[in-house]
Amino acid sequence: KHGLDPDSAVGEVFRQPDWPKVAFADGAFATPSGQFEFLEEWDPDGPSVGDARYPLNLLSLKDSNFQASQMLESQQEESAPTAWLHPETAARFGIQESAEGQLVSPHGEYGVRFALDDGLRTDVCLARVGGWLKKNRGINVLTEDVLSTAGECPAYYETKVRVIAGG
Repeated sequence: KHGLDPDSAVGEVFRQPDWPKVAFADGAFATPSGQFEFLEEWDPDGPSVGDARYPLNLLSLKDSNFQASQMLESQQEESAPTAWLHPETAARFGIQESAEGQLVSPHGEYGVRFALDDGLRTDVCLARVGGWLKKNRGINVLTEDVLSTAGECPAYYETKVRVIAGG
């Protein structure tokens, strides 16, 4: 459509021609002042908001091998998807390495196989996005349909879950 040749595009940078060459070149921002505004306060831990029944923050990160859920059916394993926990978190909830179980949010349940990773924080559960719902790869069953306050983007990282051992 814009003169992009798929054969020559591999390994090259391609800019969408309808987009400006420089972001915010006009200096206009969607803020009350119309200018860029730095944060005046920020608490990286943030207020603990939510239901105590769902104590873990869900990190639903992309798999670097795929673009979103655009993968062939043959590339999706039949086994339960993996969810990673810090070993202390797993112990707190009675989760064993390689055990099957559930991630549960106020919006749904998702069957997983647990793995342990001491590089994670103790307040998170990591599970990869991508794949097809019919292959039990639809982690979005856990997320609420909500927009972020900054930018009105999907607020995927607002999802809180609990973990349950067993199916």
